[in-house]
Amino acid sequence: MRGLDSTGMMKPGMKFCGWFVGRSILLLSQIAPSYPTHPKTIELLRDRALNASDEQLREWVQEQLKM
Repeated sequence: MRGLDSTGMMKPGMKFCGWFVGRSILLLSQIAPSYPTHPKTIELLRDRALNASDEQLREWVQEQLKM
């Protein structure tokens, strides 16, 4: 995923995000590649892209959906 490296750490140059947002990005970055064909995966990502309360999380998910 774009925002995290292979160890799950934020890539250099990425803005620090709060604990909750960082945790959400970490969880979503693990779910998406692990279950790419599960019908709920895209539904979850689209929901977070539109409805996440944190702007940085919404932007991160929108970037992942473009990939």
